[in-house]
Amino acid sequence: PTAPQRMEFFARLEERLKARAEVVSVSRATVLPGGGASQRRLQVRGQEQPQGEPARTVLTIDISPRYFETLALGLLRGRDFTALDGGPDSAVAIVNDRFAQVFLKGGDAIGVQLDVTAANAPANTEPRWATVIGVVPTVRQQGPGGVGQESPVVYVPIAVAAPVPSAVLIRHRVDPERAADVVRAEAQATDPNVALYGMRTLERAVREAQWNRHTSAVLADTVTWMSVLLAT
Repeated sequence: PTAPQRMEFFARLEERLKARAEVVSVSRATVLPGGGASQRRLQVRGQEQPQGEPARTVLTIDISPRYFETLALGLLRGRDFTALDGGPDSAVAIVNDRFAQVFLKGGDAIGVQLDVTAANAPANTEPRWATVIGVVPTVRQQGPGGVGQESPVVYVPIAVAAPVPSAVLIRHRVDPERAADVVRAEAQATDPNVALYGMRTLERAVREAQWNRHTSAVLADTVTWMSVLLAT
């Protein structure tokens, strides 16, 4: 129920999973690739907000260290988060390549300071400047043609918010069914009162995230052909 308890649970679970021979890498995130992302207000230090224009927003995802390693994504520049990042003395962020293209006109993002604030926060909220320490390849956060395709994304340490919903990502060297058994066993050993749900491969998770778009396309095609048949 509390942020410290959540952080302790996931830290213990990740350590237990890392110790298993079947597991290659473990990380955690608020959303999966293909699952959308939170929209937060964006400020870039040194850039003035044009008068009369709406506040700029950017997709944000809270992640733990080794997220990009677990997804087999190498950093283009800079470094990944560590367990020390996210504290009051280490406000840092990682951005995707698209962010640099859109907000920095293609310039180097390393060292740039930015602030991402909840969209519903008061307009006069004091910025918490975070320094960009890494740049990663652009990943579609919502399937082809969907909102968020090729969008700028800011990644922040998950330790800052300690969110209630979290997805544990695991890269493993065994078949998915056996990997699922490993996760169940270690979660039970960490805390038998915590229930797991939504266990699936990343491929399936992305496919499920695109379900609405596929269904809408099928319905649109069906209506179109029915209209043609009726007209004929």
